[in-house]
Parts: sequence; structure tokens; C-alpha cells
Amino acid sequence: MLEGWGLRKIMRFKIAIAQADSKSGDRAGNLRRAEASIKTAAEKGARIVLFPELYLTGYFLGPKLRELSEPPCGPSLRKVSRQAKEEQIAIALGFVERGKRSPRIYNSLAIFDPEDGLLGIQRKVHLCRGEKGFFTPGQDVSVFETEFGKVGLMICYDMYFPELPRLLALEGAQLLLVSSADWKPWQDTAHTLARARAIENELFLAYCNRVGSEGRLRFFGRSCLIDPWGRIVAGASEAERLILAEVDYDSIKRRRSDINYILDRRPQAYRIKSRKYPVA
Repeated sequence: MLEGWGLRKIMRFKIAIAQADSKSGDRAGNLRRAEASIKTAAEKGARIVLFPELYLTGYFLGPKLRELSEPPCGPSLRKVSRQAKEEQIAIALGFVERGKRSPRIYNSLAIFDPEDGLLGIQRKVHLCRGEKGFFTPGQDVSVFETEFGKVGLMICYDMYFPELPRLLALEGAQLLLVSSADWKPWQDTAHTLARARAIENELFLAYCNRVGSEGRLRFFGRSCLIDPWGRIVAGASEAERLILAEVDYDSIKRRRSDINYILDRRPQAYRIKSRKYPVA
């Protein structure tokens, strides 16, 4: 067992962000590639590795969507859980989730740790464009207790809405993991929002975006780790790359000791005056 797991909260650790392509419909092949990246990340000293949105199956699945979906206890996720224990590394992996007792399908992100296996699953709350015809939106958000602090999960379009990351911050999240499959021409928008979410909540944000293409979509990558000041600690361009960077929670303390946006909020002044939405 690596020093730290099961012993104490870790304040400084290395994170791996697996910016990679994913082959549509090839669950077995994508899983093999994920296993190789997990092993490399662990060998390089990372304590957690983050993968892109729907990495296990690819993005466009059409009629194969249900066939390639899995419940949380499915065979692919059991393999990932075992590898988390073998390699002593936490893993956040995007997949198509099938409800245990319902026909609903979700765009989900699973998080595993070496001791407890599957810690939990975050279902994509905000569905974008055509996703609404395939997936059921998630209804809840959670902060997960890990050996390296409190972690909140988001999936791609979720990052475009400030309410969700703020809720995670209010629940104590120190690190936000964003699993994404965002495409051109939204690269500047996504990067601006990723930095804003880290700044306004004064925490670390790891953004893992897919590369490659499916159909007319061109995924732009540009994955990165952002610190509480909104600075990019480490990042990549549009090529496949395993990004390694250090998270130091003392940075959060230093940032919040200067200006603390969470404490300086005035919720009593945020009452909604009108419920009418201006339609363009």
C-alpha cells in the first residue's frame, strides 16, 4: 500500500489528466487503453487519474447506446475498480450508465479509490443539444470524501453553469474534476469558463477534454489543471497526452486568506425579482 491511503488526508499530491481519443463503440479497446494510461499514471506517482467524457464507449453510439451501456456493477467498471486497488490510484472514468431497475440511460462519471472501489457516480445534469434525445439528466450532485480531500465531479456542459460548481464548493469541495468531450469552436469559451470556475470558488479544477473526432465533431483537447488563482499549472494542446501536475491544498488556504468569495457572499440579496425569462 502506498503511504497515505487509509492513514491521513493528503494535502499535496500528483494528478494525472489523460487527454486521449476514444474509438466509438469499441468498449473493450477503450478499456485496454485506459488500463495502460492508469498503469503509467501510477508508475509516475499520480494518486488520481481523470479521463474524458464517455471515454469507455465514445460519444456517438446511435442504436448501440443501450447495448454499450452498463450498470455501476458492470464488468468494465469492475475491472477498473480492481485496477484502482492493484495500482493504488484513484480513477475517474466516463461511461454510459444503465439504471439498475429502469430503462433510463445516463451520461455518467464514475470515481473509484484503492480502498473502497466504486465511491460513487455523477450523472450529467445539463444535457447539450442532441444528448437530450438519448440521456436522462442527472438530478443530484455530490462531493466525495477521498484520501486527497473532498472532490466534486462535473461532466462537460455542467461546467457552463456556475450554480453547480458553486454548490459543490459550498459542500466543501477542494478539487473539481471535469470530464469533457467538447468540440470546436468552443475551445476559448471552455477555457475561460474553466478558469472562472476555479477563481470564483477558489479551488483546484482539473479539466480533461477529449481529442480526435467523431462525425462532424472535432474535439479540441486543451486539458489542464487550474489553481485557485485561475492559473494554468499544466496543460496540453490537441494531441494525446498524459498530463501530470501537482495539487497543493495550501494554495486554497492562501487564496482564501486574502479574499474569500464564499464567505463574502450575501445570499439574502440574491432574491429573484421576476421569474420571466427573456426570450431572444
